[in-house]
Amino acid sequence: MFYSVAMLHLLIMAGGSGTRFWPVSRKLKPKQFLKLISEAPLIEHTVERFDGVIPIENRWVLGSTTHTELLTCLEGKVPNDHILLEPVSRNTAACIGWGAKQILKKDPDATIIVLPSDHWIDPTEGLINTLKLAVEEVENSDAILTVGIRPSFAHTGYGYIQTQKKLNTIYTVNEFKEKPNKETAEAYLKAGNYFWNSGMFIWKAKTIMSLFEEHLPNHAKVLQELDATPEKTKELFETFENISIDYGIMEKASDKIKMVEAQFEWSDVGSWPTMAQFLEKDANNNAHNGPIIAIDSNNNIIYSEKKLTAIACVHDKIIVDTEDALMIVPRNVDHYVSTIYNELDSNFQ
Repeated sequence: MFYSVAMLHLLIMAGGSGTRFWPVSRKLKPKQFLKLISEAPLIEHTVERFDGVIPIENRWVLGSTTHTELLTCLEGKVPNDHILLEPVSRNTAACIGWGAKQILKKDPDATIIVLPSDHWIDPTEGLINTLKLAVEEVENSDAILTVGIRPSFAHTGYGYIQTQKKLNTIYTVNEFKEKPNKETAEAYLKAGNYFWNSGMFIWKAKTIMSLFEEHLPNHAKVLQELDATPEKTKELFETFENISIDYGIMEKASDKIKMVEAQFEWSDVGSWPTMAQFLEKDANNNAHNGPIIAIDSNNNIIYSEKKLTAIACVHDKIIVDTEDALMIVPRNVDHYVSTIYNELDSNFQ
């Protein structure tokens, strides 16, 4: 249990569309609501990690009106009036600002842990220990903390955090870096002071709101007016600039940012190649979730909802088969999944 737990709130971001997991992930049922790794949706795992750690009355979820029914899976785990439904998507700055404002109204001294809803973390104890260090730092200062993942290879799909120096268990941060090319990622790995950006944040509610006023004044103004009818809330939400919390605040407030290194294994489960570690594999490294016949084939990812998949002389491919769609792309250019998604008729999104 955290100390001063009455002032500690959990804010989970669950409004994403999960386009990189098409055709399994769809606009009406994105990745956070899928049972990709176990018999429970990813969002349920995220909430349940805090059972016995953060009381139910201090949990909040930022979702979408599109997924109102799907969010009923959190009944009894998050108060109904703490599930905030965005009428339109305006990126993470808008949703985090809205959540922080609502928490601040209930608890002027609140400290907030902000987490994505769809990440894999193991062990949970390591996550809690990491967050305890961050919360202690925040409670004793006006710093904003983020969690960094020590990179295991030169990943080009993650943003990076460049650290400056380590003070006991806390690092000072020099700069946030955007997703690099392969050469730059390899340089980051070699340097040793760069960490993957996990998208987890810990801060006092009043600190983050003051940073909105300083760096995103239009957001701050709109947030003051959001207590309104659903119709007015939608109208106000549409006036938010579509900007992430990283661009809007984190990159501009580096003097306030510190980082704690993760004491756990982590994956953002962000693309089909990342799913391979959670799937069964045959002797030729074909990762699969169901029955396959693979002849003279290796290093494929095969995901089928209901059918046997049979392949021959197929290598390094992602093959995903659903009731109404079949997708085949080379494994090393999986970014084309998003490109395909953008070409789809709305009936298939």
